[in-house]
Amino acid sequence: MFDEKFWLTISFVIFAILMAKYVLPLIIKMIDDSSKKIADDVVAAKNLKNQAEELFLEAKKHHQETIQHCKKLADDAEGEVKKLISQSQASLDHDLKIKLDAAVMRIKNQEENIIRDLKTKIVEDALAAVKNDLAGNLDQQQNNKLVDSKIASGF
Repeated sequence: MFDEKFWLTISFVIFAILMAKYVLPLIIKMIDDSSKKIADDVVAAKNLKNQAEELFLEAKKHHQETIQHCKKLADDAEGEVKKLISQSQASLDHDLKIKLDAAVMRIKNQEENIIRDLKTKIVEDALAAVKNDLAGNLDQQQNNKLVDSKIASGF
């Protein structure tokens, strides 16, 4: 009486009704949940992007401040180095002058000592020569007079 197409159609309609009543709401719910999750993820991504941009701007500002601070430190260090070099040069010049003056004074003292020793040696040699020459010609009293007069006259 009913042929196969009829039962196939009835089965398909029952299957479609069951699907529409039980499975379709689950599929729609899953799709809605997924779309809501995607929308939430998009909003969260936008928020994270905004936060990342803010952090990037802060980092860029901090980087510029750091560069300026480093330049200031370098300028300050260069000034300190120049100041230390100037002070060191002045101190070195002062120490060198003191040592040079001391060396000149030692040389002068040594020259004076050598000249005095040389004069003394010359006088002693001259006195010895005169004493030897006069020893035969003069008596002791005349010899002492001659030596005393030479000593008194300053050679």
